Parts: sequence; C-alpha cells; structure tokens
Amino acid sequence: KHSGPEHVLCFAPTRSGKGVSLVIPTLLSWTQSTVITDLKGELWALTAGWRKHYANNSVLRFDPASVSSCHWNPLDEIIIGSGTEVADVQNLVNLIVDPDGKGLETHWQKTAHALLVGLILHVLYQSERDDTPATLPAVDALLSDPDRDIRELWMEMIMPENGNTHPVVAASAKDMLDRPEEEAGSVLSTAKSYLALYRDPIVANNISDSDFCIRDLMHQNNPVSLYIVSHPNDKSRLRPLIRILINMIVRKLASQMAFQHGEPVTHYKHRLLLMLDEFPSLGKLEIFQESLAFIAGYGIKAYLICQDINQLKSRESGYGHDEAITSNCHIQTAFAPNRIETAEHLSKLTGQTTVIKEQITTSGRRSSMMHGHVTRTLQETQRALLTPDECMRLPGATKDASGRITKPGDMIIYVAGYPAIYGVQPLYFQDETFAARAKVDPPLSSDRLTGSYDGVDSGTAGTGTGTSTNSSRL
Repeated sequence: KHSGPEHVLCFAPTRSGKGVSLVIPTLLSWTQSTVITDLKGELWALTAGWRKHYANNSVLRFDPASVSSCHWNPLDEIIIGSGTEVADVQNLVNLIVDPDGKGLETHWQKTAHALLVGLILHVLYQSERDDTPATLPAVDALLSDPDRDIRELWMEMIMPENGNTHPVVAASAKDMLDRPEEEAGSVLSTAKSYLALYRDPIVANNISDSDFCIRDLMHQNNPVSLYIVSHPNDKSRLRPLIRILINMIVRKLASQMAFQHGEPVTHYKHRLLLMLDEFPSLGKLEIFQESLAFIAGYGIKAYLICQDINQLKSRESGYGHDEAITSNCHIQTAFAPNRIETAEHLSKLTGQTTVIKEQITTSGRRSSMMHGHVTRTLQETQRALLTPDECMRLPGATKDASGRITKPGDMIIYVAGYPAIYGVQPLYFQDETFAARAKVDPPLSSDRLTGSYDGVDSGTAGTGTGTSTNSSRL
C-alpha cells in the first residue's frame, strides 16, 4: 500500500489479474479524488457504491456513448476574457486533429487546425454575445449547414453583426477566402472529418452542457470520483474525446502554484489519483509525458497500467525509445511478462547478485583406482538476481474452467532506492474488507456538481454551494 506522491507504473499482460489485484483494491481504499479509465464499466459496478456511500465521494460516470452518462462540454472549460482562450483552443484543437498523438504531419492537418481554432473561437464569442450554448456539435453544424453558402460563414467571421471580431477568428476566415476553391474545399472536408464523432446524437447530447467542471475534481467540498467509461466496440471512436478530457485535466489542475515564506502552498482540497488502465491505448499524450515530472507538486498522483514496455517505447503509437514515463515512475510493479523486452527491463531493475561457484579438478591416470590429486576451487561470480527467463516464468494467477481467477500469482515490486520485493497478488475477493466493499451497489445515476466552492465561482456555468445532488437520492 502506497499513498505518497510518487507515481506508479504497472506492467501486466491482459487477463493477468491486474483489475482484481491492483485496480479494484486501490479504488476500494483510496478515499480522495480519482479519475478512472473504466474500459467495461466493471470498476463503476464494483467500486462506485463504496466510494459514494462510505468514502464520501461525489461519483460521476462519463460514458459518452450512453444515454445514462453524465454531461461534460469541453468548451465550458474555456473562459472568454481570461487571456488564455486562444492557447486553450489551440491545445484543444491539437487533440481534435491529432487523435493518436503522432503530431500534425500533413498540410491538411495543419490548415484544418488553423480553421478549427478560428471557428471554435467564433462560436465561443458568439455564445458570449447571444447567450447560446457553445459546443463542438455547434461548430460542426456551422460547417455543415446545407442551407447556407460556406463563404457567408467566412464573411460573418470577418465582419460580425456587432462589428467586433477576434483577430484570430478573422485571420482564419481570411485564409479560407484567399485559398483556391479546390484547396479550400479540401481543408473544409478535412476539418469536418475531425468533427464526425459529434454527429452521433447521444455523444452530442452528452457534451452539450456540463454536470461538472475539471476544477471540481480537486476543489469541491467532497472528493470526486470520475469514471471514464468506453466499451471495447466504441474505444477507438471515442478516443479523441477521452484524450481531450484527460489532457484538460492535467493542464487545468497543474497550471498554478502559490508560494508563501519560500514554501509552496497547498491550493487544493483533495489530492487526485489518475488511475489509467491500458494507458497506452490513449495514444501519445505529450503533455502527460512532460508533466509527470512535476504534477506531484500539484497533488496529482498517476497510476499507469500497460501490458508491456513495448507499448510505451513504440515509435508509431507510443512515446519512442527515449520515453520519460518509466523514469518518472518511482514505483514499478510487474506480473509475469509476455514479451522478452519487458523481461529484460525487469531483470535490469532487479539488479545483480554474487553467487559462489565451486570447481573441482582431479589429476592422475584414468585407469587408476585412485586419483592422484583433487583440487577444489571456490570462486565468486556475478549474475542477474532475476534473469529475463526467470521473469517470464513467474507463476501467474490460477484460473478455473471459466477463466475466473481462483488463486493469486506472483509479482515483483520495485521502489526507487530499495531492493526489489518479490510478492503475491492481493486479490480483493479474498480479503473480507474489500469483498464487503465491492458488494455495495453503485448509484443509479451520476451526481451533478454545482461548479462553485465556498462562494468562489469556478468559471463554469453553474453556481451554488459546492455540493452535489443526485436524482436518485441514494
């Protein structure tokens, strides 16, 4: 059990027991705020009830493809007049047009990026002026309006009704007007392709307004548990939206630090645990790699789970050979790996040991009944404490005929500055306390947070006292 500020990285192949031995016990014992990537909704079912009723957490289930999801509008996080709205929109559009984290590689990506930055700013300023909702579906609707010539939109962005326009908005519209018709059409179609997800009416409804804002996670009177649910058949489709949410969480909650008498001042009410299962499936999040080194100072602790080290070091879908994820996680845990590269990494982490090697030599005639001389030599030699082959042969969890784990497997724990620990997986259902906590029924619906804290508005649409409400009154 570890509650310090250091980050945790786990290497666990699929179906190795990481959920029942690491994720669920953590969520049934960590009482402060948390953000959880819940791939099947299982973690909500087994942990949300205890976290709400006994850990005094407000619980939120953000399942964008479900009608029962709580709502969150990314554009509600961008505050007009803050001075950072252009940077905030640019960061948002980076994620929209680069859903895999590979960078803006083509001309069409770069030009679509510039167009969407101007268009989203236009929608935000229009919302501020006309008191209409600013949403990503509204942005798509402007680009796809069948009853309006697209050049009318560019002219509106340059010369709005009130006569005032943002220079970035005007510049992006002027760029479109100056392009040859064929190129402008290609830029437009590229931009619309990145907004196709938000034409799904369920997704559009779930991001039309906000039941919470990101600041709620660490500044509400009660801790907040946010479950981000994406079922396997929707995981790839929803990835851009989930990347936006996680990116904004890191940027918004690790942006300011106050000091007093030469010491940092705690500016949050609750620490935040980022429990990110299948972390590499989110694609490359550059902000995450860059921020791991300092977000602990803002009260944020990361718990990252991946199948093997190749997922992190992949140049195509990961962070490359020189990734900084492993070096910033002071605690690493591992089950029996399936890839030799991961086994070699674990063997190096375990270190070396000294063994005594005995060598016996004899001399004399072979046909003689007795040897002439016997020499016994003891020699110290170095070997890996755990070889890659031994790593791959760690006993795994025992399963019954239906695939359910019945007996824990072995694991290794590495803590920076300490010798490696050889241990056993702690299965939650074999612990009386955890088993009882997992049986608490989850709430029928998410809480709805107000967006203010002791009278200080968070900058989102809601106002209130910083408490949560639930329509089911559980």
